[in-house]
Amino acid sequence: MATVRKRRRIGRCIWHETPIEIAVDEVRDVGNFIELEILADQQTLARAQVTLVKLARRLGLEHPVRRSYLEMLMSGL
Repeated sequence: MATVRKRRRIGRCIWHETPIEIAVDEVRDVGNFIELEILADQQTLARAQVTLVKLARRLGLEHPVRRSYLEMLMSGL
């Protein structure tokens, strides 16, 4: 195993009347990442997912990463 070292900065914004939490992670030996999150229940989940995809595209974040930081670190990215 390896140790993942990261620095996380958290911010919040309102986009299209929806509160969004933004986390910016600087992960040593892996890179920089942005995580967008909306708190949603079953009733609002589909709308939240569409909103996040639209915001990510607007920010130029069109290549989501599904692997964990540990997986990326262990595989050399």
